[in-house]
Amino acid sequence: MPAYGRVELEPEVRVVVQELEAGTYREVATVTGKQSVPVAGEFTVDLDIAALLGDLPD
Repeated sequence: MPAYGRVELEPEVRVVVQELEAGTYREVATVTGKQSVPVAGEFTVDLDIAALLGDLPD
């Protein structure tokens, strides 16, 4: 898998995007709001943390 995103809840909700480079994953972006992230030079993902949280109970 050339890239993946990991959702972290603490200390604040965020998505950490990592890409595979030379056999090791490295962090390429941390999204805490609304952001477009290029992934592995193949495509762009539009992330919106508030929208992800919209359906979750408090």
